[in-house]
Amino acid sequence: MITLAIDTASSHTSIALFEDGNISQELTWKSENNEAEKLMPAIEQMLNQNNLSYENIDQIYCVKGPGSFTGLRIGVTVANTISYLTNAKLCSISTFEYLHNKTDLPVIVYAGSGGVYLSESINSETELLNLEDMNQKGITEVSGDITDIQKEQLTNMKFKETNESFGATMLKLINEDRKAEKIIHPLYIKSPSITKSKKTICFT
Repeated sequence: MITLAIDTASSHTSIALFEDGNISQELTWKSENNEAEKLMPAIEQMLNQNNLSYENIDQIYCVKGPGSFTGLRIGVTVANTISYLTNAKLCSISTFEYLHNKTDLPVIVYAGSGGVYLSESINSETELLNLEDMNQKGITEVSGDITDIQKEQLTNMKFKETNESFGATMLKLINEDRKAEKIIHPLYIKSPSITKSKKTICFT
């Protein structure tokens, strides 16, 4: 069983390849809004280094968000496309499910410069909070994926980094019995902030 895992929802893009319950290879790099150029070549290189092709992939796991609007769309589109072309089983997990399998602490995720998504446990409702309200929650330690500036603004709690790799965390989540999906849709808790262009478009 060959499994490809993809995460473009986070501040670091990650891909991993698994064979029969073992990590074959994984790769992580800092996201710089260029996943459209980097993701597919990285997947292809990883497959080639393991003497595999796209047709060998049996299932694909993709982190569906919330997360970076542009990066998230690219990761989901790549997962959907590979699955469609190869008939690989398609499965998705949320950013919160991924992070709660990485740490036992409440997790927070970047939701714009002034706010975070808070998930206190894997079964709790997700909250969208500004940083001032987050500091009043009475939580002493958190983990997750926020910016360094936001970490500095957490005055009443400690942000704890997790060292477990993407592949090691995904290994806990890969389950052959997980229900397959026909298509993955990006998960957004709030509408993406899109700046309308001020340019005038002329048609001739």
